[in-house]
Amino acid sequence: LDAILLSKCAKNCTLPAQGLSKTCLSAMAGVCRQELAKVEKGEVNATLGTLIRLADALDVAVGDLFAEPMGE
Repeated sequence: LDAILLSKCAKNCTLPAQGLSKTCLSAMAGVCRQELAKVEKGEVNATLGTLIRLADALDVAVGDLFAEPMGE
């Protein structure tokens, strides 16, 4: 998975769409806030474990993290 795809993934299912801050989501998922921000910016690639934790915290399937946002 490349950084652009993961950046889209983080933006699709986090923050405004779910009403969550990075701090809240990172605490719920057990992921460092700085790591979450870097994934969102495309600076680092998330591991499968991180994607699973984020999906669990958001109560979505991992595949939903990669869906195109509605309206785009």
